[in-house]
Amino acid sequence: MSSSTTTSSKKQVGGYILDKKIGKGSFAEVWKGRVEQTGELVAVKVISRQTVQETAQLKQEVAVLKKLQSPHIVRFRDLKKSASYPV
Repeated sequence: MSSSTTTSSKKQVGGYILDKKIGKGSFAEVWKGRVEQTGELVAVKVISRQTVQETAQLKQEVAVLKKLQSPHIVRFRDLKKSASYPV
């Protein structure tokens, strides 16, 4: 799916098109999404700035995700900051 085929009802954040919310935790939402440029299917974790008080918690989670390698776990791709999508 390219950005040209995206409807205005789709949410976008950091180069990703968010299709459907698939989960929610204490400080984030997880969305089924696609890379805007390639259409590749991805899981996008959108973290709430209001609830994450310390960046140490986020840094620790990212460090763990970078190390995980399993066919049963979604691979960590990148971390982006976006002012356009406050959760």
